[in-house]
Order: sequence, then C-alpha cells, then structure tokens
Amino acid sequence: SSPTCLQPAMLSDGLFVSFLIHVLIQITAADNNGDIHLSGNPHNDTKEGILTIYLNKETGTICKEGFNEYAAHAACREMGYIKALKWGTASDMNYIPVNNSLPILLKNVHCPTVKDPSTEAMWHILRCSHDAVELGDTCNDHSMDVGIKCDTARLENQPYDSQVWLRNTGTIPTVPLTTSNGVLQVYLNNAWGAVCRNRFTQSAADTVCVQRGFTNSLNISANTLLGDDIIWLDRTDCEHVESCFYKCFNYPDKSDSIDSCDEAQIVRIQCTFDTSLADKHAPGSSEKCNYNNVKFEEELRKIVIAMSATFALIIVVIIITIIITCCFITKCPLHKYRRRRYYRAII
Repeated sequence: SSPTCLQPAMLSDGLFVSFLIHVLIQITAADNNGDIHLSGNPHNDTKEGILTIYLNKETGTICKEGFNEYAAHAACREMGYIKALKWGTASDMNYIPVNNSLPILLKNVHCPTVKDPSTEAMWHILRCSHDAVELGDTCNDHSMDVGIKCDTARLENQPYDSQVWLRNTGTIPTVPLTTSNGVLQVYLNNAWGAVCRNRFTQSAADTVCVQRGFTNSLNISANTLLGDDIIWLDRTDCEHVESCFYKCFNYPDKSDSIDSCDEAQIVRIQCTFDTSLADKHAPGSSEKCNYNNVKFEEELRKIVIAMSATFALIIVVIIITIIITCCFITKCPLHKYRRRRYYRAII
C-alpha cells in the first residue's frame, strides 16, 4: 500500500519548520557530481522520498518518463540500501513536491535487467543510460518527479569479502549521508577495518571509487581512527586504476592487522562521477570483486594446471616405457626393424 502522506496543514508549526529544514538539508547536502538524495517525506524517513540528484553543479529531480525498475534499484544501492521496494511518481507515492524552482534534469534513466537486484544491480544511477531534459519535453512539471522507497537493509551490513565502503561520520541522524565521501572501510577476514594513509596512492583511491560505482576520486585526506576499528592495510598501491580494490594489496591474515599506523592517518576518500570517464573503467560488482570468488577461481586454476601437468607427465612416461620395452622384446616391430638393419650392415 502507498505510504501515508501528511499534508503541511496537518503538521504543527514546529514540526513543519523542522520538516522544511530537513528537506532543505537533504537537497543541499550533495556536493559531489552524481550524489543523490530522497526528499519530500514528512516522516523524516531517509530511505524514501522524491529522488534528487546533484549534476553539473546544480540540484534537480528526475522525470519518470523512461525510468525503469532497475534504475530505482541503482539509486537505492548508490545510497547504501540493497535495493528498491517501490517507485513511481511523487503523486503516486504521496510525497510532498519539492521546490518548483528546482530544474528537472534527467529522463529515460534506464538500467539493464538483472536476476537479483540486491546483488547484481548497478551501484550508481549514472551508470545507467539517461538523457537530459530539454525545453518542450513532456517532463515539464514536478508531478512527474520520480519517488522511491528503498529497502531498510544496508549494503554495509551484508558485506562480501573485499567490499569497500566510505563511512560517513556525519552527526545528523535524520539526514541521508552521501556515500561518495567518507573514511575508507574494507571488509576482510569477516570484519570491517580501516586503511592507513601511509603510501596510499591516487590509483588506489580511484580504484576504490570505481568499485563503488563512481568514476574517480577527487580527494584523499587523513582521518582519525573511528572507534576501535581494525587497521587492515598499509602501503596500498595500484599500478593502474582497477575495477576491484583487492588487486591493490596482498590479502592479510587475521593476525596481520597494522599496529604501526598513526591513528590520525586513516584514509578518507571523496569520490565523484565524471560522465566523460564513465566508459574508461568498468565498475566493480559484488561478484567480480568478491575475493572469495577470485580465490576459488585461482585454486581451481591451479588444480587444473596441476592435473594437466600430471596427465602430460603420465603420457611421457608411457611413451618412454614403450620405447624402452621395444628395445628388449623381440616381437616388438621396432626391435625387428633394428635387427634387419643390423643384418644388412653385416652383408
């Protein structure tokens, strides 16, 4: 059923002012290209609302024309939820319209179909095909704005091995925190941990952003250690920008947490989506970047290589055995041939 919507007249003055501040913060919080938020929900529920995007230095909405289910999943996953539960127009979803001065920026946002959106959908909505809204389009008022309700389950709470996450340290619990800027976390040995800033390279930062669905990093900075976090990695480097972060380090054992890193030198990254780089680096995925899958494939490849080498050795041994045997058995054709040559030489 559609979520119940409270109209402004139904709210007390204090609650309505609080709601307007909440919406304003939501809309203006995004500061990296491609950041999205959900606004227009009077219940201050950060997992649902009208979809707004910060694109090319302006914030606007997305038109429902050409928008598909998998674009809704991509939007929720970009914000850190595993998938979308429901989507439609703002009026269909009973959300309060956003400020009419906001432009409508995109239409025909269409993502590829996948079997399991919670693991296979795109990580970023701009990875999907999309068109800019132009004057004269049917998307000429905010009644066609896309509204989305995301699943409550968070991606960081259902991690895969070598997953990366940018943990935002914001303190406003009712405001959805952008996932494009935060302290780098990596999931190794069944635990989230931090990465030391020591010799952490630009290529490594870009790789983290690409795995999360962005195109590149804008900034690398140092942060203090969050709570009692483990520090898993130090001197992390990639020769080139990769799709998966595990290619930038040697996988540590459980006992290999870093003790020598200054707790004020923890990696913090700011990612962005540069549309000119969208086709340069393929984004990571939970299947491709899961080190357990990679480790299994490597072990399987080693087994295949070992079996092939063993089989080849057996064949060689069999051939050598046949040749040696034929030198001493008189019924062997090779032996008879050698005898004929011997007698001809005597004659």
